[in-house]
Amino acid sequence: ANDISDDVGNMHTDDLDIISNEFNKTLSDALMQFNSSTFDDAGFIKVNQNCETSVEGLYAVGDCTNHVVKQIGCAVGHGITASNIIIKKL
Repeated sequence: ANDISDDVGNMHTDDLDIISNEFNKTLSDALMQFNSSTFDDAGFIKVNQNCETSVEGLYAVGDCTNHVVKQIGCAVGHGITASNIIIKKL
């Protein structure tokens, strides 16, 4: 197996492929639950104040969402909001 060495230790890239494939499968399954009610009239993903979509456990942040302001600072703030909500739910 190929190794990536860093200051934390070694990780096999084969392991990363497994993690990546599982994440992509999970994300793909979640996106398949999207329907027309998931999007607003302009095509943006509808989220609530916690950046939650209509798909349970799936959050969206940044310019793809229906938040009015499309600026990097706002996107960063939404990312922080979503991550704090996720941490509280764990």
